[in-house]
Amino acid sequence: MWLAGLVKNNIKGGNAGVGGSLLVRYMSRSRAVSVRKINPKVPIQEAKSIAGSLYNLIKQRGPLTVPNTWTAAQEAGIGGLNSKTHMKIMLKWMKEENC
Repeated sequence: MWLAGLVKNNIKGGNAGVGGSLLVRYMSRSRAVSVRKINPKVPIQEAKSIAGSLYNLIKQRGPLTVPNTWTAAQEAGIGGLNSKTHMKIMLKWMKEENC
């Protein structure tokens, strides 16, 4: 509600002045890009093998939730995944590497 008032007052030339222009500048900023590299916690060759297996699993079964992906990965016998957290790190690494 106060946001609409600030913008409306700023447009009409009201008393919002500096506050409205700061608000517009803040809202128009783009989000910072994450530059931190994700560490797959296994050697790169093994990470690529796991990534290929996960990709095939997701491709076969369609969109899955994280718990369902973990269950399916255990059923499929994908080696190299230590835990659900490690699987999530691998999925993020795959996204970063465009696997």
